[in-house]
Amino acid sequence: MQKPAHRTIEPRAYDPLIHEGFIRQADLVKAVQESLEGWTDLEGLLIEKYRIPKAALGKTLSTFFDCPYIPYDERTLADPQLLNNLSHDYLRRHHWLPLKQQGDILDVLIDNPHDLDRGHDIQRSFPGLTIRYALGLRRDIERFLNATIGETDSGSIADTLGELVNDAHQEQSFDVDSNGIDENDSAIVRLASQIIVEAYRHEASDIHIEPYSDRKETAIRFRVDGTCSTYMRIPAIYRRALVSRIKIMSNLDISERRKPQDGKIRFRAEPGSGNRAARGDTADRRQQ
Repeated sequence: MQKPAHRTIEPRAYDPLIHEGFIRQADLVKAVQESLEGWTDLEGLLIEKYRIPKAALGKTLSTFFDCPYIPYDERTLADPQLLNNLSHDYLRRHHWLPLKQQGDILDVLIDNPHDLDRGHDIQRSFPGLTIRYALGLRRDIERFLNATIGETDSGSIADTLGELVNDAHQEQSFDVDSNGIDENDSAIVRLASQIIVEAYRHEASDIHIEPYSDRKETAIRFRVDGTCSTYMRIPAIYRRALVSRIKIMSNLDISERRKPQDGKIRFRAEPGSGNRAARGDTADRRQQ
């Protein structure tokens, strides 16, 4: 599967990051080459591998493109009416989003305002309007889109959870640690993948799966900006299956339940996107 043929941002756009000491020139050259050869985009490499602050990257690109930088803010929502005739999957793949219309002026958030092909697509989608661009990082555009459409993808996680809850009511006779629930069950497989993708979209640094004893529900917590909060809960009857599924995704030994283990999970945040990697580890923290 090929990447969307987007115009690449000129490497010189990132030169201020070198001058301001955020990255060495050799590392920037290496990151550009890696993004061209692999599945990970340059933005992701600079932020995740080279620890460039989002604000610094956004400011740098804003100056290069001579347009305002708009970081994600939950108080800012795009006008849902502007998305009526647009494919959400298309917007995710092509990294742009109409924010608001004022008269005949349309504000559009995009990761590369110099991409002529996408510019033509935008003009065809909104004929007769003057397009005014704002610079947005890809991960922020994704979050704006999710917030605007009510996180359609998380609707699928709600459907999966609803399916599990309904099944749990039918299987109440099972002990929570019985082998009646299998880690290869399709709903468990979907749930594990959806949890990881949702954590990525929320920019969580950690996912905590806390399988409490007895018949308490299993809590799924995300750590975002240092704060750990409950994202969802699943029936206790599925706790072992979910933990085993995560172990399988991390290439860990599902039969080992006492010793800590450490592995790596590879996933895709969206269809057609590059592979992402997350660390997966298990530990008994009840005594901590």
